[in-house]
Amino acid sequence: MGYLSVAVHGIVRNFVPSSAQKHALQRWKVQVATAVKAERGGEPWSSEDDYVVMLEYGFHLPSHWNQHLDVENYVKPVLDGLAAGLFCSTDRELADIRIWNYPDHNFRTLLIHRLPHVQSEYEESVDISVWNRQSWNQQSVVSTLVGWMDAED
Repeated sequence: MGYLSVAVHGIVRNFVPSSAQKHALQRWKVQVATAVKAERGGEPWSSEDDYVVMLEYGFHLPSHWNQHLDVENYVKPVLDGLAAGLFCSTDRELADIRIWNYPDHNFRTLLIHRLPHVQSEYEESVDISVWNRQSWNQQSVVSTLVGWMDAED
């Protein structure tokens, strides 16, 4: 119960006010929560612990009408699904969640990395890594960040 890493593949969603998009957003949050809950296994994590969250986004631009995407608009839906997947009870049916109010107040550090664009809609994803304060290894995260910067050169 100290570290979790999961990749969630599919068209990454943000909030769009049309009802069709709201249904897609709901499905996306459920997909994120389901992947996180499966990866966490067993009992829920404690929402009282402090967490470091790293999100790595790989977008397929044609699936987003080839628009310039502001990555911050895609963070909240993932955090909603992440919090539900980490903190919900083992018997909670995630598809039944209508109000995404699981606590994310202890996601103390958020690291967001936008990966190079992917070539296929099937490759679009968000990779989620979570550490609780007890498992936080500053050196491993710093190594990851340095790797990001080296890959950008």
